[in-house]
Parts: sequence; C-alpha cells; structure tokens
Amino acid sequence: MKKILFLFFITLLVLLPSISAIQVGYTAVKPHVFQGEELQYIIRILNDEGSEKTVTIRSIDLNWLLKGDRLYATIKPYEEKEILITYEPIGKGLQQGRYKVSLIVETSISKVEKFLPAEVIADDKIFSITVKDYSILNPDKNNILSLNIKNNYLKDFEDLSIEITSSFFSFKDSFSVMGQKTTIIEEEVTIPRSVVEGKHPLHIKIREGKKILFDKDIPVTVRGLEDLRSVEKSMSGFLKSGKKITKTNTGNTVETLRLEVRKSFFSHLFTSYEPEPTAIFPASQGKKIVWDYTIHPGEEQEFIYTTSYRLPFFILLLILLALSAYFFFRRNNIIDIEKRALTVMSTQGEIKTLKVLIHIKNRSTFTVKKILVQDKIPSVLGSPESYGTSKPLSIKKNEEGIRLLWALENLRGKSERTISYSVEIKKAPSSLNLGTALAKYRLRGRKVIARSNMVSVQTKK
Repeated sequence: MKKILFLFFITLLVLLPSISAIQVGYTAVKPHVFQGEELQYIIRILNDEGSEKTVTIRSIDLNWLLKGDRLYATIKPYEEKEILITYEPIGKGLQQGRYKVSLIVETSISKVEKFLPAEVIADDKIFSITVKDYSILNPDKNNILSLNIKNNYLKDFEDLSIEITSSFFSFKDSFSVMGQKTTIIEEEVTIPRSVVEGKHPLHIKIREGKKILFDKDIPVTVRGLEDLRSVEKSMSGFLKSGKKITKTNTGNTVETLRLEVRKSFFSHLFTSYEPEPTAIFPASQGKKIVWDYTIHPGEEQEFIYTTSYRLPFFILLLILLALSAYFFFRRNNIIDIEKRALTVMSTQGEIKTLKVLIHIKNRSTFTVKKILVQDKIPSVLGSPESYGTSKPLSIKKNEEGIRLLWALENLRGKSERTISYSVEIKKAPSSLNLGTALAKYRLRGRKVIARSNMVSVQTKK
C-alpha cells in the first residue's frame, strides 16, 4: 500500500508541470480559403507559472505547413501573448472540404497539442440565396425584387458582381459581403402581362473578377392576373343573321371557361357553328349550345354562329317557280297526249304482236282544230299491219324507222280521241324503246307541241 501511494505522488509531481505550465487558445482569422490560399489564426498562450517560459510553436501535418517551420516566443510569468500564425498548403491540389490542422505549443517541461479547424472552400457552397417572401412579382406593375445573399464562410468578399437574367427581365449590380454575413440586394423590375403565373427561374451568376462563385437558378413567383376580354359583333345580311364572339386573354393565367348560346328548335336547324360545339343539350323551347374551352395568356378565341334561311328560301322559290311553270305550261298547252303499248305473247314467251295506243284529250272547254299527231316506229320493227278507227295521213320511212302522221280536224272541249296501230314482231332486241308521240296544233295564233310519255317494252320474258 505504501508503494502504491509513493508511485502516485511521483506521477502527480511529473504531470503537474505539464498541466499547469501553459494554456493555449486560438481565434480563427482566415480558416476558410480557396485552393492554394494560406490559413491564418491568432493563438493565445498564457503562462500560468511564476517563472518566465520560452515556448516553441510547431506543427506536424500532412496537408498544411506552418510558415517559418518553428516559431519561438518568451512569455513572462502570468502573461498572455497573442501570436499570428500562418499555414501554407502542401501542394496546390488540396481537395475542397474540411481539415484539422496540427498545432503544437511546448516548453522544456510541457506540451500542448491542438487541432485547428480549416476548410478549403467549395465554389458551389459559398453563397446561399433566397428570395424574400414579399418578392412575389405582379404583372404590369413595378415590383421590388429582394434577394438575401448569405456568405457561408468566414471569408470577406469585396467587389463582387452579380448578374440576374430571366425570360422577362435582367439586370447587373455589384456588392460586397463580409464573412458569415448576409447582404440584401433589391432591384425594381417590371413584369410584362404576358408572363404566365407561377414559378419562374431566375438565373443568378456571381463573379469575383473572372472567377465564378455562384451559377444557379433560383425560383421566383409571378402572381396571377385574370383579364379575359370579350367582344361581340352582330352579323346580318339577306335572310341571314348571327354573332361573332371574340374572347381575348390579356392576363397571365390559363382560363378554362364555358360559353352557352340558346337557339329555338327551328332556327337551330339552319344554324352553323364554328368551332364545333362541345355539346348540344335540349332546353326549354329550343337547344342549348355549349363550348368548353381553354385559352392561354395572349391567345384569342373566336366563336361564330350563323343562322341562314337562304337555302330553304331558294328551295321554296324553286318549288314555286316549278309550280308556276307547270301551271303556265298547263294553261298554255291544253292538249294532253298519252302513249301506251299492249303486247300479245307467243307460246315461246316472246312478243308476237305490239299494239300502240295514243290517247289525246282536250282539257279546255273550246274546240281545237287541225291537230297533227305524230308517232315513230323504231327501224327494228316493220310497218303497221292494222290501224284503229283512224288511219294515218302519211307514212314515211327512213334509216331511223317509220314516221306516222294523223290529222284530227276538230277536237271539242273536254273530248278525247284514241289512235291505235298494231305491229307484228318477228325479230327484235330484248328491250325496245318506242319513244314519245307528239301532238301539234295552234293556240291563240302560236304553234304548240304537246309530248307524251316515253314508252319502252320488254320483248322477251
């Protein structure tokens, strides 16, 4: 037990001078540097003893070399001395990042070792930039853009240049910012109405001389401005009316809207729409036409609907003209002529005899004189073998066939007359066109021709 106590006191006597001889502290002057730059610190050495001490300052480090290799200082009893020390990087290729730099302060009987914090600055981490909350930009107005620029390192920067660009404005400025401090840059900007609401990138570039220290995009908010303008223009013309509606988005927000138009059942039938409606719904006393559309800032959308009664008017007009022509013709042609064909079939299923009937009727109440009735027999048929009660006035043959002509002296009002003839068919095509018959006469001093219907027959079953 006595031996243990003896060893304890001997150890305490040995360690006591090293513990209490000197105290070492430091203040970082330049702990944040770029590649190739020097570190600087102020170290404070306190002599706790009543005798003068000579201290040696040195370093054992793989990355940093104490400038001067070894430094010496004499410190009086109970005196504190401040000494500026500088470290040089070993080589020029130190990587960006944090380091612990060796510092050794020793006397003849004591030794203090510390590790000083240092950092080789990463270019992309020097500054933190934020846009102040109130820097929401309003279109078509003067705005104050306020940027907070924070220096993240204990390194002073002076005569920096900043360049801010965006799709709708740009400006340049210069500033300085002390180590681990924040500076504010404010600029008045005007935002065009055409800039769409929402987040937009501001490209910010900070330079120190030619060296780029910051090159990033920072988002900024553009406030929405709703301004949808509508212009309506009525269109009219002969039996035509309509409306042209023009929607123009002069704001900066995307507008999704609905346009509704009501039309009666009748007018809807004759109305055209451009563009095509999104939907057409039944409505009381008509139809509801709906367009759902999206219009972007700066865009213009036209809606046109035109009601035109021109087509039904012209159709009705043509009908009236046709009826007028018909009644005019009926009034100026009082003779009706109808042609029919009767056939007698053989046992082999072929036409053996063809009998043609021509019926003439006077629709008027007065007598028509000297009516010439003409018919034509195709060349593939022969001459008529028999006639009805009236024989033709003349029979003429040519390359096209046989022309028969009858003369009716008088045809009293409301009376009728039938002319007929028969032809024996020996050889004919399967289909035979007998043409039309004509009735020629004079009415109120002018020549009038009445035509019958067209007649054709099938000669074989």
